[in-house]
Amino acid sequence: MDDQGTQDLDLVNRHKKARELSLRPGSPRQST
Repeated sequence: MDDQGTQDLDLVNRHKKARELSLRPGSPRQST
């Protein structure tokens, strides 16, 4: 059970990091 929670947390953290990087100004991957 703990493994499942840890996996979910890892996924959330990964998405958070990716979003922060994409939202960071001066990022090479800007859709606008």
